[in-house]
Amino acid sequence: MAGDGLYDALCWFWCPEDGVHERSQRDGVPYEDWVRDGFLIATPGNVTDYAFVKALILEQATKFRSARSGMTAGTPRSSRSSSCRTVPR
Repeated sequence: MAGDGLYDALCWFWCPEDGVHERSQRDGVPYEDWVRDGFLIATPGNVTDYAFVKALILEQATKFRSARSGMTAGTPRSSRSSSCRTVPR
């Protein structure tokens, strides 16, 4: 929390790297552009690689003070249980 009582949020979004082009075409959504521009992180393979996601979150946790971390409700339970720990300011 900043001194003004507000929180800063850092958000990342992932998708499987394999098939990004096909999904962009099928869904009419510019996933490829989002990956290129850094708004969407493509993980190796044809499914979202949660080990890759966890490694990135843990790496970022060394750079930022974290009040909380979490994953969306669609995340498999096995991955949710291994989210980052809270880091005191």
